Amino acid sequence: MAIIGQLAYQALVADHANLIGILTFSWNNVAQVAATITGDAIIRMIFTWKIWLREHDL
Repeated sequence: MAIIGQLAYQALVADHANLIGILTFSWNNVAQVAATITGDAIIRMIFTWKIWLREHDL
């Protein structure tokens, strides 16, 4: 009985670790996509700003 309990516990812990790994991986992906989009938006804003300044001779 103790062996079955131990195996069940190990399976639970392993599943838990996998779940945390999957969630962490998913969260990292979301964060990376958000950072990419934000970075892209910032770069576009800078380019737009530079073009605007050039057009207005500021």
